[in-house]
Amino acid sequence: MMRSKRVLQCIASGVAPALLAVLACNSGERVDPSDDHAVASGGEGDAGDDEGDGEGEGSSGAPSENLDLGLPEDSGTVTPAIEFSYIWIANTPEGTVSKINTQTRQEEGRYLTGPRGVAEDPSRTSVNLEGDMVVVNRAGGITKINAVVEHCDDKDGDGEIRTSTASDDVLPWGEDECVAWNRTLKAGSRPAAWTSGEKSDDPDSGSAVFRDPKVWTSEPESPMGPSENVIVYLLDGDDGAIEGEVTIPGIDAGLGIYGAAVDSNNDFWGASMTVADAGPKLIHVSREDLSQVEVIPIPNGEAYGITVDAKNRVWLGCLAGGMLQRYEPASGAWTQVDLTGLEDSYRVQWIRGMMEDANGELWAAVAASEAKGGLLRVDTDTATILDYLDYTTLTEIRTPTGTSIDIDGYVWLVDQEMLDVGGAFVVDPDTYEYELVTGLVSPYTYSDMTGAGLKNVAEPPEG
Repeated sequence: MMRSKRVLQCIASGVAPALLAVLACNSGERVDPSDDHAVASGGEGDAGDDEGDGEGEGSSGAPSENLDLGLPEDSGTVTPAIEFSYIWIANTPEGTVSKINTQTRQEEGRYLTGPRGVAEDPSRTSVNLEGDMVVVNRAGGITKINAVVEHCDDKDGDGEIRTSTASDDVLPWGEDECVAWNRTLKAGSRPAAWTSGEKSDDPDSGSAVFRDPKVWTSEPESPMGPSENVIVYLLDGDDGAIEGEVTIPGIDAGLGIYGAAVDSNNDFWGASMTVADAGPKLIHVSREDLSQVEVIPIPNGEAYGITVDAKNRVWLGCLAGGMLQRYEPASGAWTQVDLTGLEDSYRVQWIRGMMEDANGELWAAVAASEAKGGLLRVDTDTATILDYLDYTTLTEIRTPTGTSIDIDGYVWLVDQEMLDVGGAFVVDPDTYEYELVTGLVSPYTYSDMTGAGLKNVAEPPEG
């Protein structure tokens, strides 16, 4: 198949503040961004840990009272069901997160993820149906950043919202008025997953609206042992306050729950990566009653990436031979995708982040000891491989970490070491033509970076 690419070079110039982060786009047609657009540059940084296991220094006790950085007066009101135009990617060794417009491929903001700066070690991001984002720091903590100035609070009362507008415009901690709140967690914390909120119908428009989304997160009870317990929290999306928590014993040997996603009931699904005494686990916590917990043994491998598809099936990417498996809560059945050909040809080591698109196809980042990994395409109903894009198609691929789907159906593949410093591929799923988004710093994110995963379960695609 013919393939072409376009590299979006880094330009260290400011851009206008983003006034709209979410677009009501119903056409479903892909947008071909103009060549006039470019991604604002980021600073250079050292390559991050390939497996993302750096811990940093964190709190040793239970989560402290959150640092409330201010809230808009109208927060917590009804939210319409909307699409997304931003992707949020962590610049892990820099201690920042980038907000990139997926249609222009332009970075429209870069933010510190916590008070410790470069020591925060950010990784997973999660986006809600308003486009707002939370990011978890593996050094310990979770931070919410609002996507649009209309959601931000004028803390100093000067009539303006002071916020980052480009990669070279990172404000000191506590001064960016779109950084809503930060809550301390223990070192080793990783997962974050927004709920959609309470769904109802707008009597005027007849369309679905969502009210008061919450945030799931988790921490190990004692980072790196000796306890194998984890604590799962449900946080208020407006201020980060703890609304509920549950301690689950015997889950993990130190890194806690490695990733998380929600289903259509807004239930929490998480999985452990390092092995506790009884092996790796899939964890299910009910949104309606946090005391209702399922702990499900994972049959193959140690969990790495996780997502929930539009039919509420849980997908896990695992270590140990690159296992990719699907769990069906209704029946308790596990299905393993046959990766024999990939293991033989590429020495696949593990499956990292993954995301389902609107056509019921799963796109997964693959790490391999030969041929530098790739992008895997899987039919979610049959659990069979549809295609595999290796270095002969994605020629700059080095260390892929995670995928997401944008408003126009393009597949984003984050790569820690692309062009030596890291970046992202933006792949057309029909032609496999792609663009390179540069300017990131050893990015390490493999979660619901655009909110597409949440949209899939909140309002499943028809057909």
